[in-house]
Amino acid sequence: MGLVTSAAILDVGTILEATPAIMSRALNVNIVGTALAIKFLLPLMIEAHDGTIVAVASVNATLAEQQLGIYNATKVAVR
Repeated sequence: MGLVTSAAILDVGTILEATPAIMSRALNVNIVGTALAIKFLLPLMIEAHDGTIVAVASVNATLAEQQLGIYNATKVAVR
């Protein structure tokens, strides 16, 4: 049994341009979505005493790119 999470929202722009709606959407998809996927599958893995989880982050978690501040931050959280 396994789980791979790789969904992401990426909006280009500076922090100064980011609205609360843009930030919320990225946080919900990139971080909350990853956590919820794990939360729902983990009980089955525990019951089976088996399973693997791979949460795909991004090189941006380590090497942040300009104009991607929100995305970079969410991928650090996934990492």
